[in-house]
Amino acid sequence: MNNKTLSQRISIALLTLFLAAATAFPWSGTLRGAQQAASPNLQASMTKLETELIAKYGEGQRARLKRGMQQVASFWRAEDGDAAAFEDLVRTHFAGDPATLDMMFNRFQYNLEKLNGHMGELGLKKATGAPVGPDALCGDEEGVVAA
Repeated sequence: MNNKTLSQRISIALLTLFLAAATAFPWSGTLRGAQQAASPNLQASMTKLETELIAKYGEGQRARLKRGMQQVASFWRAEDGDAAAFEDLVRTHFAGDPATLDMMFNRFQYNLEKLNGHMGELGLKKATGAPVGPDALCGDEEGVVAA
């Protein structure tokens, strides 16, 4: 594998990591305009969910819940489903208790550490001229990504 191919794979991996991480942080919504108002049919669902989930998890979660729902709503498309599908998604995936938040944080931290170690390994192999091998980042030795 030549250096250009390796650099392209690393660039793709870093871009993918950035996009994945961007959705996990409070400022991420500004990437696609989460400050836009949610569509009217989701706004009613968001108000209903806010009342329901704040009663379940407590007032301390209101800011996170509102920000998260606004971010999801900003990415929501008609093909994603109706308001009921939106409500189901939020109810299922909102991490409102400390144990779930800790679990998610630890999993994300572990995956970032693993990726960082793998990137370091690739850099070391590149620096020493060692072969990187198949599936170095996300494809085989020809750079083909499996569908």
